[in-house]
Amino acid sequence: MAELREEELRQQIAALKAASRPESIHKEDSSSQSFWGQPFSEEIDEAMVPANFRELLIESFDGTQDPHAHLQAFQTQMYISGGSDRLSCKLFSGTLRGVAM
Repeated sequence: MAELREEELRQQIAALKAASRPESIHKEDSSSQSFWGQPFSEEIDEAMVPANFRELLIESFDGTQDPHAHLQAFQTQMYISGGSDRLSCKLFSGTLRGVAM
């Protein structure tokens, strides 16, 4: 069991080293996917705001408020506004400010 886990970790380290080489970074396009290095970020960036989307009316989160209350308010507003999960991911960072960024 430990040997299997050790081999998995070796493979992950090798993949990270390969991805961080300068030549592999320059081979990729300049999309956000290569910038963030996450497989889902391109889908999030391509999420379109619907024409009938209602503006989110929640207070920005700066780290001094209850994070659970902020997230619940955000999710409620996204539900009311008809936003998708992808759009939620795209817009959530816009509700943060200060040290919460």
